[in-house]
Amino acid sequence: MSELRLYITGKLERQVREYCKSWFPREAYGFLLGTRRGNVVRVGAVWLPSASDAEDCFKKDRLFFKSSWVDELQEAADEDESVVVGDFHSHPYLRGEARMDPIQSALDLDAAGKHAIFGVVNVEERSDGTLRTRVRWWGPSIRVRVRRIP
Repeated sequence: MSELRLYITGKLERQVREYCKSWFPREAYGFLLGTRRGNVVRVGAVWLPSASDAEDCFKKDRLFFKSSWVDELQEAADEDESVVVGDFHSHPYLRGEARMDPIQSALDLDAAGKHAIFGVVNVEERSDGTLRTRVRWWGPSIRVRVRRIP
């Protein structure tokens, strides 16, 4: 596969960005539901944890995943006649913190193997207190086989 094509409406991408902003300065997490045919991924809906789950699971520097989300997510996908095609999470930056471009971390790369697409949303607090978001979408990573030579 030479490239993976993602189709997501501006409305859904704004929903992802606004959701991540709403949890600032905590990290946020959600799933993308849609279809995948060959190298084309179409996002039709965003699944978000309940507010009480998010309150328990979203922290400033990490996220916790509830096993109950698997069943809830499957029910949502069945209702939409879709599948889980990806996920997203945010990287919050308080005013004055060093900021990086939305990049893949080792954990991000591991997560990419589970779905077709995942997004990293930077949420940055500006000097005037407003929040700016940038999102970058990633496709699956390729596993590297290492052979150690004596």
